[in-house]
Amino acid sequence: MKEPSITKYISFATPYAFVVASLYLFAFWGSFKINILEFVGFSDLVRLSLYPLAISLILYLPGVALSKLITGNSLPPGGGADKAIGRFGLKHWRFLVAIDIVIIFAVALFLKRPEKWIVIAAFVSFLSTPLTHLDAFVALIPNPRARGSILLLLIFVLGLAFATGKLQAYAITHGRAAYLVDIQSSDIQLDVDASGLSYVGYLADNYVLYENATRRIMFVKGTDKNMFVLKPNPKDS
Repeated sequence: MKEPSITKYISFATPYAFVVASLYLFAFWGSFKINILEFVGFSDLVRLSLYPLAISLILYLPGVALSKLITGNSLPPGGGADKAIGRFGLKHWRFLVAIDIVIIFAVALFLKRPEKWIVIAAFVSFLSTPLTHLDAFVALIPNPRARGSILLLLIFVLGLAFATGKLQAYAITHGRAAYLVDIQSSDIQLDVDASGLSYVGYLADNYVLYENATRRIMFVKGTDKNMFVLKPNPKDS
């Protein structure tokens, strides 16, 4: 079988990176009712999401990769097709996919804890199993074990990107932002509660701030006259 060219991998990786970045940014800024595309173009999406997504991937992906290594020999992709569980999966895969989707929607609708987005990312990754049998992915990744592992990780990263945006926004809106604005040390004039002004981000030459007491979003134009001093939030842990 002819090996796929590097161009084919790049043609897949480029739109994939864009989708990952978009999921994170829409989840994060959408939590504040902000349409990110009103402030930046499509070309900026990946750049804006690189740092926070990199931190999240470093935290979660080693655990996922380790679990695949531990279970790889006992649960190889396609290795159980001649066993009872494998035959059941092949026969009822549509039913199993439907159950997985129902669980995803149930967790999203009824679970109130913000950690639900990580749970959803895990269940979304299970949808990679039927994709391993598609001709397009078979041609792209011929090795069955590599194909199963890579597709699971790729789909998990999609869910993790959205989950990361939601969790980071939740932390800010619940008083656990990474940084607070030190109003007394900053060269700005704002009529706000000095104890609860959280730094959200820098967007299109604007400092975006969140006032915990009133749940207001503030845009302060970034100029030489506006000097912000940020301090670590003691509640961030």
